[in-house]
Amino acid sequence: MALTLAVQIETDVILQEMMEGVTATPAKLQKAYKRAIRKMVRWLQRQVLQAASQATTIGQKWWRDNLRVYVHFGKATGGVWIGLNPIRVSRLGRVHWTRRMAGARVGRRSYPGTFAAKTRTGHLGVWQRRSASRLPIDEQYEAVYPPILARMERIEDEAQVRFERLLRQEIQYALAIEGKP
Repeated sequence: MALTLAVQIETDVILQEMMEGVTATPAKLQKAYKRAIRKMVRWLQRQVLQAASQATTIGQKWWRDNLRVYVHFGKATGGVWIGLNPIRVSRLGRVHWTRRMAGARVGRRSYPGTFAAKTRTGHLGVWQRRSASRLPIDEQYEAVYPPILARMERIEDEAQVRFERLLRQEIQYALAIEGKP
C-alpha cells in the first residue's frame, strides 16, 4: 500500500487574481510559477517527513530513504509519494536478542515474546511463534498506515494556503527583481 500526497490546487483562479495589473512577460511568470511549484513540493516533503516520523516514532532518516518526490512542470504538478506497507521490524534498526531476554529489541523498541534469527539467505529477522510448538513462526511487522493518514489530511489542508502565498511571493519577485532592465 502506498499513499501519494497529491494536493489539488486551483491555480487558474489564483493566477487570474494575481495577474490583474501585472506587466511581466509570460516567460518570467512561467519561471515564477515553476519556482513556486518546486518550493511547494520541498515544503510538502519536509511536512510529510515530520508527520510520518512523529506519528510512528520512526526516525526521519528511515522515512527519507522510503519517500519519493516528483515534479512535472509540463502538467504543472508535483507531489510526494510515501510507502505505507507494514515495515519489517528488523529494518528499523539493529536487532538485539539473547536467549535470556524476554523478547527482541530493535533500536529503542522492544517486542515481548519475539526472538531474532537468521534465514537461509542471511536475512536477520524478528520472529514470533504462533503457538507453543516450534513451528509455525511469523516475522514481525510494524503497521504505519493508520497514524500517518490522519496527519496527511491536515497537511493537504495547509497546502492550498501555502501555495497561494508562495506563488504570490514568486510573482512579486519576478516583477521587482527580474523585471528590472
